Amino acid sequence: EQRFRELTDLLPQPVFEADILGRISFANRSALETFQYDEGTVRSGLNIGQMIAPADRERAVRAYQGFIAGSGRSGNEFMAQRRDGSTFPVMIYSSIVRRKNEIVGIRGIIVDITERKASEAALRSSEERHRMLVEQANDGIVLSDIQSGIILEANERSAELAGTTVDRLVG
Repeated sequence: EQRFRELTDLLPQPVFEADILGRISFANRSALETFQYDEGTVRSGLNIGQMIAPADRERAVRAYQGFIAGSGRSGNEFMAQRRDGSTFPVMIYSSIVRRKNEIVGIRGIIVDITERKASEAALRSSEERHRMLVEQANDGIVLSDIQSGIILEANERSAELAGTTVDRLVG
């Protein structure tokens, strides 16, 4: 157990273990730092639900219950909540803990996906700006497959120049 604790404390991601009621029985150093709790708070009965933002708690409870019942899955995305109330997006990967073939809890790892979410938002914004530029251009713009020549995308101006609609031009 000591070796396990020492190894998990080296990990940069939060690692936890909780009983069947969701009371945390172990949290590595990264979990304590990320969520702004101390070991005393964990020992006093900190529950997993306290680390999920209020807007996601009901969904998290359903996911937890489904996971314990065997119908859920690991790899769920939630908004996590630190002790100070600030929130951040996470993916939680977990597995069931069994003792003598009985489910007694879960253990898992929490991955902060803040940077991924920011990248996805920036990509969506960039794609929207690109789409607006193409749609508002005075020139006909088409994107076609180089091998087959099939038109994959076209703006309204290209359809006007071809004397048809975008729906008929694409494909």
